Amino acid sequence: MRVASIKETFAAGDVFNYYPISDTHLGATECDEAALRALVQKIKDDPLARWSHGGDIGDLITPKDKRFQAGNVAERYQSKMHRIPDATIEHAVELFKPIADKCWFIGVGNHESSLAAYYDRGIGAEIHSELGLQDRYLGYRGFANVQFSYAKSAPRGNGARNSSSLLIDFHHGWQAGRLYGAFHVEAERMLGHSNADIMLRGHSHKRQAQKFNSWVVGNSNTKYPRGQERLVVCTGTFMRSIKEASNRTDVISDVQDDTYAERKGYRPQDPLGPPLIQIAPVSFERVNGGSGGGRPNFHLSVTL
Repeated sequence: MRVASIKETFAAGDVFNYYPISDTHLGATECDEAALRALVQKIKDDPLARWSHGGDIGDLITPKDKRFQAGNVAERYQSKMHRIPDATIEHAVELFKPIADKCWFIGVGNHESSLAAYYDRGIGAEIHSELGLQDRYLGYRGFANVQFSYAKSAPRGNGARNSSSLLIDFHHGWQAGRLYGAFHVEAERMLGHSNADIMLRGHSHKRQAQKFNSWVVGNSNTKYPRGQERLVVCTGTFMRSIKEASNRTDVISDVQDDTYAERKGYRPQDPLGPPLIQIAPVSFERVNGGSGGGRPNFHLSVTL
């Protein structure tokens, strides 16, 4: 299990816009690449935008896989059926290279893990290497420790708190499955898995979140309990659950294959893309021996 360490600098009033991208399934006809590229451009244009990837970066279903259907392979991959892993790496690097410097971590999912059984390759690690993010690789499960430092130096003697750590607990899988009601019960159980501020779960393709409040006691800098805002988040997908049927009715062979979600009878997916998590680091100064007791290190909010 890995821990990625990230350093960020903030000024008073800064709010970081964090997009936990996941389950993009590049190479599948159902992947909405236009929507993904629009989000990448949005992140590139926003100085305070950050992102991560929670696995299943590519669909990675090759002709050797029992799940393979030629009609569900994107046009870009049609001439590369013999090297889908390489084509996926090229595609992912092309998409995410412009925002690589804003990445907090990249994980892997069950599609990368399943492909390794056929090709003995770590697709996630190879993408990390191509993006120059070797120190941000988490695998299927890990943590990201984001250290926020206050840009303005504190006046001498006032003892300003000028840094805080945000801990992100990442796992690609999601134990609550696809039922929306089960999410809230399982989300509260998740809080016992670690002391993380943000817990990210992928795989289910749901876009859902729950905010909780906890107490942190025993901080040597304050004699009061400190409030801690915590989020449990399902990170969504860019893969549509249905495919538009061909308008042709005269040639039966032109009818496209049903999607996996259609064959399994899953409900329509939530709006595509990840939730937006806003992170506002809190800075304050202890004047004349006073304390900032009870104030959180971060204000967290999530928009679905």
